[in-house]
Amino acid sequence: MKTIFVKSNFILAIMFYLSSAASAHTVSGVLKLEDESPATGASVYITSAIDSTIVKASVVDENGKFTLEDIGAGEYLLHAALIGYTPFENKISVVGDIEVEKINLVPSANQLNEVTIKYKKPLIERDRDKIVVNVENSILAAGNSAWEVLGSSPGITATNSDQLSLKGRQGVNVWVNGKPLQLSGSDLANYLKSLPASALSKVEIISNPAARYDASGTSGIINLVMIKDKKIGTNGSISLSYGQGQLPKSVNSISLNHRNAKFNIYGMYNLTYRANFNKLLLYRKFYDKGVFTGAYDQDNDLTIARFNNMARIGVDFTLSDKMDLGILINGNLSKFNPNGLNKTTIVNAEGIPASKFTTQNDSHDLWHDMGGNIHYGYRITKDQNLTVDLDYAPFGNTTEQTFTTHSYDLTGIELGIPYILYGDLQGGLDIYSAKTDYSSQYKNGLKLEFGGKTSYVKADNDIKFFDKSTETAVFDSTKSNHFIYKENINALYANASGQFGKWVIQAGLRMENTNIDGEQKVNNTSFDKNYTNLFPSALAAYTFSDRNEWSFSVSRRIDRPSYGQLNPFKFFLDPTTYREGNPYLDPQTSWNFELTHTFLQKFSTTFGYSKTLDNITQVIGPVEGLERITVQTDKNLASFDYYGITLYMPFTFFKIWQSINSVNLYYGHYKGNLINTQLSNGNVAFNWNSKNIFQLKKDYSIELSGNYRSREIYGYMDVQPIASLSIGAQKQILNKKGTLKFAFTDIFYSELTTATTEFTDYIEKFKVGRDSRVATLSFTYRFGNNNVGQLGRRQGGAQDEKQRAAG
Repeated sequence: MKTIFVKSNFILAIMFYLSSAASAHTVSGVLKLEDESPATGASVYITSAIDSTIVKASVVDENGKFTLEDIGAGEYLLHAALIGYTPFENKISVVGDIEVEKINLVPSANQLNEVTIKYKKPLIERDRDKIVVNVENSILAAGNSAWEVLGSSPGITATNSDQLSLKGRQGVNVWVNGKPLQLSGSDLANYLKSLPASALSKVEIISNPAARYDASGTSGIINLVMIKDKKIGTNGSISLSYGQGQLPKSVNSISLNHRNAKFNIYGMYNLTYRANFNKLLLYRKFYDKGVFTGAYDQDNDLTIARFNNMARIGVDFTLSDKMDLGILINGNLSKFNPNGLNKTTIVNAEGIPASKFTTQNDSHDLWHDMGGNIHYGYRITKDQNLTVDLDYAPFGNTTEQTFTTHSYDLTGIELGIPYILYGDLQGGLDIYSAKTDYSSQYKNGLKLEFGGKTSYVKADNDIKFFDKSTETAVFDSTKSNHFIYKENINALYANASGQFGKWVIQAGLRMENTNIDGEQKVNNTSFDKNYTNLFPSALAAYTFSDRNEWSFSVSRRIDRPSYGQLNPFKFFLDPTTYREGNPYLDPQTSWNFELTHTFLQKFSTTFGYSKTLDNITQVIGPVEGLERITVQTDKNLASFDYYGITLYMPFTFFKIWQSINSVNLYYGHYKGNLINTQLSNGNVAFNWNSKNIFQLKKDYSIELSGNYRSREIYGYMDVQPIASLSIGAQKQILNKKGTLKFAFTDIFYSELTTATTEFTDYIEKFKVGRDSRVATLSFTYRFGNNNVGQLGRRQGGAQDEKQRAAG
């Protein structure tokens, strides 16, 4: 039934996509001032009469004429705005091409009044080089975390095993306000799960970044843009939420902002409590040259109660007409206490249970980070700009772990004394970076960009394990480690872009030099790596008509291992299972190609191919040389080939229903040889994501969201299909200054991951679930001045270069 539902929606979406050309119309007219002179440069735009979403915008030409094309049939509001004049608004019905009567703008009573724009952005927007998810517009973001928002965004998969992928490909990098997070795996997932969605303005999904971006991220970049208020005067908001799944959750925040023509100071504080669980069922079979020797039947319950405090304060100064300065300080303090119980039945070679053991995990974690950014912007001329950014970010964590293991026979009689393993983990990370960017815009449409960046990172992690099974604690050197890692990356780039007639051209080249030193003090081993790479990128787009545009992009990318992936520490689930970093992991590199057709400036079809070498893949398998010990780590496969088609399809039905759909159909093929197992495997898979917004009367709206991910081969892992359905409702109250939201995620509790991993002489099957079915009620109140600054006003040089976080 689930498959029929997905296929029928997919076919319906394609039919609408192919038939929608017949519903495109043109709205044109003349806009003049009170003295009948042309209102040259005025903004004209159409918004939906249902929910105020902007549909099309244009600028009045030197004759006072404007044209808005490719407008679907329906009810709209036509707007015209020019500084110093009273904004114009009128309702229109579009059933064919129409020409509106002449419009005359009337001077406002106070020509210095700010222009207030009353439209809201659509939930999802498609640009040439990226997809933008406007999180502030999403009902289902209420009370959720950034991790959950990403998991419901087009083309992004966020798994229960803390893995992120974009369009079915691993190697995606997550940025915050234009700066990369130095995290991956569970470290990245922990950060995103502690970041409330209410702190996000939007998510930018960039599958083929230009040369001005860091070259890291073989499948692209996900850029999280934090909320920053642009309103003149003093304003702010308070947000409260409570969610209940099997365990409670609460996300609360307050933000304040004061802005005038020369000065802007802003601050935010978030307090989050999220209690979650992981239910993991494992069945592991062990063989010797194909002969079954035994198995572990395991039931793992892990509960994590997380308190998170996040704060930031920033100030922007307009020093002169040419100079601006921005300063930002942010901090994060996260405390969580994982508690788990593992129950294992040991099965003998005859397939009969032989004995049992249990492991109790009692851990206490404290993670903290701070960051500082200084941004300087200088407008050399009106067409030339120079920016400089300086960053420093220290991070640290302290973890205490106690694992107590009891062994029993089948009658429940304990065998021997309990094995108590105690771990003391101390970690630190310091990041320094400096970058500068220069851009110059020419009258012929050409734009040139140059820049450079240097960064230095030092990570110092010391972990000590002790056997406390007896009164005297014994240091365990086989599990302990002290790892020091140093990394320096230097980069230069040049990029040229411009619009020439119907062509848009962009081409760039980035060079990055990487220098790495690593040292393991426990066993006195060290390594170093030095390499320099070139990363070209290019995009060409041609507009055949107002309805059809084709674009082609190509780029070479690199994905360096994160500090967590390199850190050789052992994190135990029980005495037979642990997670460990790989200090000898190589970076993966890829060539990415995309051909995109855009129809009516909103529907798009993208054909993609990529070739990745030394593909970094998460592996769960037996430890060579040890009996019945399993490790989760990352290793390099030889290659990964990806072929994909992505459809992006937004529709409007019956005036009140907006449906935003994305489908990604792809084939991925892995090659490599790990743990004595040759791999050459892949399959055809697809992801489907649909968001539906119903705008009702009296400020009510409903949002229904569903996604489906088919069976997928990921390296040595065979992952079964997964689906979910969520619903939310919203009501504007208190004269539209308050918003009340209700969200119910994963209604049928179907976000359960089931997979099988197979190596030579080892097979593992697992099923994992989390606290994903949650009902959340949230309230947001906005206070202060709601006027937006003048159109075209500078938005602050530090806005996109603000926050960096890692752990």
